[in-house]
Amino acid sequence: MKFNKHLIIGIISVIIAVFVGLSGCKANQEATVIEYGYSIESTDRQAPNVLLAYKVSTSEYDCSSVQIEYSIGCNSIKKANIELYMYNYVNQDYKVNIKEIDGDIEEKYSYKITYDNNNHNKGKIEYTHKDSLIIPQELFIGNSGSIIITGKAHYISEIDSMESSLRVGFISLYYTKDADVIKFHVNNPN
Repeated sequence: MKFNKHLIIGIISVIIAVFVGLSGCKANQEATVIEYGYSIESTDRQAPNVLLAYKVSTSEYDCSSVQIEYSIGCNSIKKANIELYMYNYVNQDYKVNIKEIDGDIEEKYSYKITYDNNNHNKGKIEYTHKDSLIIPQELFIGNSGSIIITGKAHYISEIDSMESSLRVGFISLYYTKDADVIKFHVNNPN
């Protein structure tokens, strides 16, 4: 029995194409990443003093091990006391402390904005600080909701030496909960 060389090459090509096609389908089913605070769009080139950003996957999590990546950055503030905390929107009295930053923040907690050459109102934000946090299970109340991450910064103004405070960013993570499985969404699912 003779095999045609072109027939064998054709069969091998079809098998490779099928495997490549299947692996491509699998890649499309992977979770996407939701991120906020890594870009800015504004006609006002004066950025806020303290920015907060996050990245989280839309994949499903066990509610006892939900971890997100976050960054915090300051400009024009050299020394401060910053308190970061989170809470569920429906129970704002129960706050979970994330981190307290005290002292010199200028180098470790700064950010840089690089504006787009084609659109001068859009920019990319790069932070010197990156960290992660685990959202406690007890903050996931009900079948859906919103976890808020925010904080306060207390500092002495270098302009007039007055004590000042301001809100540190405001992040709202929308989630749905099915039994013990958490899934994040770009927008409020309700």
